[in-house]
Amino acid sequence: MSKPIAETFEEQLALINPDKPLRVYRNLNRNVDGQKGWWSVKQGVVRLHCSQIRLKNVRFLVNEKLRQQVVDTKRKVVHAFVEGYLTKEDYPNLAEIRYNPYEGPTFRMGESSISTASFVHLFRDGNAMKVMG
Repeated sequence: MSKPIAETFEEQLALINPDKPLRVYRNLNRNVDGQKGWWSVKQGVVRLHCSQIRLKNVRFLVNEKLRQQVVDTKRKVVHAFVEGYLTKEDYPNLAEIRYNPYEGPTFRMGESSISTASFVHLFRDGNAMKVMG
């Protein structure tokens, strides 16, 4: 059974426990109305998919063993997450945060590694999936 698409804060809030952290990852296989590139949102199990979500008190997590598997086999495996708490807040002037398993084991903002952030906005921008924090 397919998990629901929840685009608004209210729809997302109805499907999760706001007192527990969410783990969000880029799902390249989910296809809705011809659009690929959705965020999958886990709280124990996948609760919903969305094209955008905002999180606060964020940690960036990478499973190094699975990252090495990706590097060795050149096959995509879910191994990196943005973990935090759902928020409705919006913050201006955010910088892009990137992750590439072939470039190293950490998320990066510019040339610097980043492991935490106060706030991030994850969204789809055309065909690109972006993390701003």
